[in-house]
Amino acid sequence: MLPQGYASTSIEFDTDYVLELMSILERELQGRLKPGVAQQMALSANQLKRGRRRFHIVPFTLPDGVVTQFCFGLYAEDEDVTVLEIHFDARLRDAVGAALRRLMEGDSANRK
Repeated sequence: MLPQGYASTSIEFDTDYVLELMSILERELQGRLKPGVAQQMALSANQLKRGRRRFHIVPFTLPDGVVTQFCFGLYAEDEDVTVLEIHFDARLRDAVGAALRRLMEGDSANRK
């Protein structure tokens, strides 16, 4: 069960794009993750074995200095595909939705 005021969504995507997702979230929310968190998330996603899951609670600093938390639930469907559940403050729903759409549409300068 989510804390009051939190929402969630999920997507399925290639584990190679975890770093890109974190970067897009920072841009869309105009905030920042603690240094090294994105790399830890990418490593965690790539180390998951099929059928296993992990959860990460990640602090995120918004532009006004307020710190909120994201909960990322990673579930490995196979060696390259991860289901990602994201739990977040419901007030951020539009920005999180925009970030996920950008990732899924491939609209990022970081994609190689």
